[in-house]
Amino acid sequence: MSMKMPKIHAVEDHLLWQMSLYLGIGDFVEDFIEQAHQIGRTEDNRTRNMRDRRLAAYSNSKWEWISLHSEVIGAMIIKKEKIKKRKRNEPSKKVISRTERMETRRQVLQNMNWDPSPITTPLRRNVHDAMERRLA
Repeated sequence: MSMKMPKIHAVEDHLLWQMSLYLGIGDFVEDFIEQAHQIGRTEDNRTRNMRDRRLAAYSNSKWEWISLHSEVIGAMIIKKEKIKKRKRNEPSKKVISRTERMETRRQVLQNMNWDPSPITTPLRRNVHDAMERRLA
């Protein structure tokens, strides 16, 4: 199998039985593929100058296992929170304006008169006036 054309292999050998198994192809987001490319690029940059490819593979495996460790994940989350450029403790202007709009809408709906008003059209008024003139 050529490493330059793995998509052809996937289509030729696996697509039909997967379509029958899952009743179609399905819609998948490609975010995980983009993330895999970024991780691969980082690993390549980390092991670019290693002459022994076996040690490079070992290094990549070690970094992968470290990144899957729960304590490491927790430390990464804490570090991301500390280095954020904008730390928002209060709501943003958008959120404030949206809540004000929603509150105004609620108040208008509560104060609205929901009693049906009689329909007065010019035709009805004319008919009513004509009837009063005949009776008078």
